[in-house]
Amino acid sequence: MRYNVFISNESLSITCDDKLIMSGITLNCSFSRMSDVIFVPTEIERDGNKISVSFKRKYRSTYVELKYGIVEFEEIGSSLKVSLNALAGRYYFLAHGGAHICFTMPEGTTGALALDSMVPCWMNVSFPKQMGDMQENVDSLAFKANGLDVHVLPLCNNKTASRVSKDGLKISPRNNGAPEINSTVMCITAATDPYEAVHGSFVNMKDCGAITVPLAADRKYPVALEGLGWCTWEAFHHGLTTDKVLAKMDEFAAMGHVPSWVLLDDGWANYNEGKLVTLTEDTEKFPTGLIGLTTILKEKYGVKAVGVWCGMGGHWKGIDPDGEVMAQLGDCFFQSLSGIKPGPTEEQAFKFWDTWFAYLKSQGIDFVKVDVQGAQQGFYDIYYSGAAGTRAIHSALDRAAEKHFDGALINCMGAVMESALCRPSSFINRTSYDFYPNRKFDLAFHTIQSVYTSTAHNEIHCCDFDMFFSKHDWGEACGAMAIMSGGPVYLSDNLGASDPAIISKLCLDGGELVRYDVAAKPTVDCYYTDCSKAETALKFFSLAKENIGVMALGVTKDKTVRGTFRLSDLPSGVVKAEQYLLHDFASGKYTLVDAKSALQFALGYEDCVIYTLYPVSEDGMVSVGDPAYYCEGSMPAVKTAHYSEFID
Repeated sequence: MRYNVFISNESLSITCDDKLIMSGITLNCSFSRMSDVIFVPTEIERDGNKISVSFKRKYRSTYVELKYGIVEFEEIGSSLKVSLNALAGRYYFLAHGGAHICFTMPEGTTGALALDSMVPCWMNVSFPKQMGDMQENVDSLAFKANGLDVHVLPLCNNKTASRVSKDGLKISPRNNGAPEINSTVMCITAATDPYEAVHGSFVNMKDCGAITVPLAADRKYPVALEGLGWCTWEAFHHGLTTDKVLAKMDEFAAMGHVPSWVLLDDGWANYNEGKLVTLTEDTEKFPTGLIGLTTILKEKYGVKAVGVWCGMGGHWKGIDPDGEVMAQLGDCFFQSLSGIKPGPTEEQAFKFWDTWFAYLKSQGIDFVKVDVQGAQQGFYDIYYSGAAGTRAIHSALDRAAEKHFDGALINCMGAVMESALCRPSSFINRTSYDFYPNRKFDLAFHTIQSVYTSTAHNEIHCCDFDMFFSKHDWGEACGAMAIMSGGPVYLSDNLGASDPAIISKLCLDGGELVRYDVAAKPTVDCYYTDCSKAETALKFFSLAKENIGVMALGVTKDKTVRGTFRLSDLPSGVVKAEQYLLHDFASGKYTLVDAKSALQFALGYEDCVIYTLYPVSEDGMVSVGDPAYYCEGSMPAVKTAHYSEFID
C-alpha cells in the first residue's frame, strides 16, 4: 500500500510513500445529551487494502459511551476512502455536526487552498496557514505537505453530509439526528501535482461508488447554449419587456452580431412579492406572450434558442398561497419555514417542474436557468437524512429539463459541493457569485473565485463564469476569460452599450464561437497563493486539445505588480512539447518558448495579458488559429508552417 495509518500520542497519523500527510486524527462526537466527547484510537486491524481503527472514549465515564466507533480506511486507486461506522447506543448524534473526524495538516505544510460555503449557494476561496484559519463549511481542501499535494474531499450521500471545519471533518446525519452513522464520509488523495490529486479524488470515488453521479466527461453540453448569448438581467433587471428586448436585438443586428441565444432573466414571470402566482408570463410586459416574443426572435433575428429564469422554489419566496399555481398544483408543494415550496418528495417536485416546463416549451422556450438552489436545501432536512433531500430536488429538476429541453439547464446559486454531488445529469453550473461590472473592484474578486472554484467543480460540471459587459474597461479581460471558462459565454449589455470590437473577438458570424475544453484554473505556482496579498499577478490557464490558453491579471489594489510566465507554471501532463509558439494577444507578436524561457510582464490592478501557446513539432512545424479571436487556440488552424515564419 502507498498509504499507512498508525497510532501516535493517542491519535492517528497517515503517511503516503512514507511521507506524513495528515496527523492528530481523533473522533469527536456530539450527542443529544452531551457534546464534544473525545474518542481516541486504540486498535488497528489490517486486511489487504483496508485498515480499520477502533476508537474508545478518552475520558472514561458511565455517561455517553459509543457502543462502537470504527473509522475504516480503504485504498482505492491513488486515493484513501474514509468511512465512519459508529453506534451511539441509547443516544443520538446531533443533526448537524454530530461527529467530527478531527485532523490537522502536518508540520511542514507550505500552502493550502480551501473552498468553503460563504452562504448556502456560493463558494469562497481562502488560503489557510493552519486548521484554525479554516472556515466552518469547507467543501474542498488542498494543501502541500512534505513534498506531496494532498486533496481532502468531503462526501455527501443519503445518510450523511460532510464538510471540513477548523476541527477536521464535520459529519452531519441531519433529519433531527441519528442513533448510528454508517457512511463513507471523506476521500484523501496524495500526488505530486495538485491537479492530479483533485482529479484522483473524484475519479476514484466515482469508481468505488462513493460518488453516484456522472463526472464531467460523461455529461453533455447543451446544444441550446452553444454560441454567444445575451442575458437581460444587468441590462434591464425586473424592467424587461418585449419592446426592450427587440430594441436590443435591432442593435445587435445593426452591428452584425446577433446572439445565438437569449436568456430572459428574472422579471418575466407573474409573481407577487417574490411568490409565483401563475406559470405564465406577465402579459403587461409581454402583450403578445412569450410565444410572440420567441417567434420574432427566432424568425426575424435568427436567434437559435430562448431561455427563461426560474426560482428553485418557484420564485424567490416560493409559491403564492392564493395564486393560480397553488390552486392548480397544490398537491406538489409543502409548507417550509420560509414559504410554500415544491416537494418534498422527488415525484411532487417533478410534477411541478414537468407541468411548468411543458408550458414554457409550448411558448418557444428552449432552456431554463434555475436560481436560488442552495438556499432551498435546508428546508428538506426534516424529511430526509444526509444529502438525500438535495438529491431528490435536483433529480426532479434534471428529469424535467431532460424531458422538455434536452438537458439545457443553467444551475445557479447551487455552487456548493453537496449540490454538485447530487445532480444526476445537468452539466452547466454557475460557480461564481454574481458578477457586478459596476462595482469598482469586482473583476479581481470575481476572477479569483471563478478560477479557484473550478479546481473542484470542473471535475463534475461545466463552469459558468457569469455574464459580462462588452462596452467596459474590463471587456477584453472578461471576454477572454469567458472563452477560457469552457462554459457559456454571454453578455448583458444594455441598450446603446455594446462594443462591436470586443464582440467581434468573441464570436464568428452568426454568433458562433469556439470555447476552450476545460475551465480556467490557476497555474501551479499560484495554486496555494493569495495573489492579491502576495502582490503578484494571478495566472490561470485552459486547454483546447494540445493548445494552451494563459491569462494573467493584476489583483493587488492600487499597485502595479511584476510577473513571469514559464512553461513550468503549468501542471504535469499539460506541457507535451519541447517548444511552443506563444502568441501575445495584445501585441500580436509570436515568441518561441521552451523550458528555459521566462516571459516578463507588469500589470496594474485589473490589467491583463492574454497568451495562446501552440506546440511546435520536432521538425519545427506549428499550426495556429486565427489571432483575431480570443478563442484562437480552440479554432481550426488557419495556417501551418515552420515556426520561423511567424516570428518577426
